[in-house]
Amino acid sequence: MSQLTIDHLLAVLQRLRLSWARRSLAALFIFLVAGSLCRAQQGESGFQYEDPESNLEQMSQLAGLTPLLNRLKELNKPGDSGRTLQALYARQQILEKVMGASLQVDATIARVEGEIAQANEYRNLLSDKRDRVANRLNLAGFAAGGALGVVSSALQLSAKHAKAGNSVGIGAGVIVTVISAMNLRAQNGKTSSFTFRSNMLAPFLHRQTESVDVYSPAVLGFFDAVPVADPEHLTRKQRLLKTWLQVGRISDLNTPKGQNKIDRLTEVSTGGVQENIDDLSDRGAMLEDLRAKLALMKRDLAAVLMTLPQGEPAADQ
Repeated sequence: MSQLTIDHLLAVLQRLRLSWARRSLAALFIFLVAGSLCRAQQGESGFQYEDPESNLEQMSQLAGLTPLLNRLKELNKPGDSGRTLQALYARQQILEKVMGASLQVDATIARVEGEIAQANEYRNLLSDKRDRVANRLNLAGFAAGGALGVVSSALQLSAKHAKAGNSVGIGAGVIVTVISAMNLRAQNGKTSSFTFRSNMLAPFLHRQTESVDVYSPAVLGFFDAVPVADPEHLTRKQRLLKTWLQVGRISDLNTPKGQNKIDRLTEVSTGGVQENIDDLSDRGAMLEDLRAKLALMKRDLAAVLMTLPQGEPAADQ
């Protein structure tokens, strides 16, 4: 939402015959909505720059289709039935290359989805443990506060035991406060080491990949390429890193804090660093962004097929 739009809405509010309180509430609502829109724009992941029509030539080059497409256009001239078989062969080669590239993308998506499932499973495991601890603390606080509160009230019924009742009441308050503090601390959950079968974020975070985490040349080229409509001329990999920095998934990679975070996000063995619920949530969210980008590559491959020239039927002899 631009500043001009905000100023216009505020001017409209001034002209309306509303009370000062209602105008204040309406103005506060406008600023909250504007702030939410600004944060959403700052956290954009570049999907609005992925126009399939503008990326047609780029995708053709990445998939090695450009020579075949040019050849098909030359062979697909109307009235030239002698080239029909050559055109069919060129079309078949294009379809095979597109199918091969699409299957490579599917294989990469399968690895990403497997890691997402693992991250979600481990996160749910830690969340369940955290919830059990929180429930026990809540029950302990309720029992301690309720029981001691009843004892305190009963003692205060007698003037002789009023001081003792006050002491019990104070003790109950201290116990409840301590349990509440323990409950707040438990909300972060515990940390643990987990084993992951893959490490698909490693190439994007400058970490060594596992032997099974191999990206095909076409997929790597797709992420290293700059979308034609990107105003900042960032590659898809750079756009993902920028988005993750903006939304707080990762910290500055040049700081010890950022490097420590990357170590936790790309850990695959049980002998490494400890991961918590937030780390697993960030890992899953980043992998989902990666999966969405890969889906755009399949969309662009389909767009290339849609641009194939239609063959002219051969004339009857």
